[in-house]
Amino acid sequence: MMHGIVSHRQRIYLDQTHIRKRVTGIERVTLDLFSPDSLAPHDIRPVVSRSLPGMIARQQFGLPLTALRDQQALFIFPGFPPAPLCAPAAARCLLYIHDTFLLSRPEDLSLRSRVYLSPAFALAMRWGRNLFVNSRTTGEDLRRYCSPEAGVFLLRPPVRDVFSLAKRRGPGPRNPSDPLRLLAIGTVEPRKNYPASLAIVEALNSIGVPAELHLVGRKGWGRHDFLDAPPSYLHMHGYLPDSGSWLWRRPATPCSPRRKRRASASRCSKCSTGACR
Repeated sequence: MMHGIVSHRQRIYLDQTHIRKRVTGIERVTLDLFSPDSLAPHDIRPVVSRSLPGMIARQQFGLPLTALRDQQALFIFPGFPPAPLCAPAAARCLLYIHDTFLLSRPEDLSLRSRVYLSPAFALAMRWGRNLFVNSRTTGEDLRRYCSPEAGVFLLRPPVRDVFSLAKRRGPGPRNPSDPLRLLAIGTVEPRKNYPASLAIVEALNSIGVPAELHLVGRKGWGRHDFLDAPPSYLHMHGYLPDSGSWLWRRPATPCSPRRKRRASASRCSKCSTGACR
């Protein structure tokens, strides 16, 4: 079991097969927390893919074959769970766990997640021995699923000024006649609970407080009735790169009505530090 500090320069294969064109939460954590600079002076060898079939092939067969051929190397899995064929190299595999929803909230999973991700994650919790988590709460929750022989270590991702807000002197001026702007950021999927955001905005408008909901994020899996006939106060901006900070030129209030209170609190905490304000 690989517990302790690696004292010599180590060859490390970093699974980046899930990172392609669009960089969102999990991808950003991978790039920030497991960059070559962060892992220096070790010999970091990113494993990438250019397509979905390529990602599956490298995850399911490429990485396990590399683990078999390179018996001295370590492997970091910061995004998707490792393939079952990686189990023989369990002592050399380091898994970064963002959440346990793949097992704890099956009703919120897409078909692809149920078929591809959830079974692999469940198996990895049986054989994984080096598990890193983004919060103490995630670590405590993970203990319900992982092996009692596994080590669970806290490794918080850095919070940086993604939207370059540090240069701002404060909230922009708000005209009392302007509507209250609520801003929600994230892929449109059931566990984000955007209907609750819409209900808040609708309630505000119904009592005479003009309000709008600005939603930044691509459309994910699942059916969303509010997209069939969007109300006039809903403004969809789709996926935006970090340079889309033009959204902040006017005052906006972050809104994150996720189904789990901890997730919302975490997002609000990040907003207060300037990560998604």
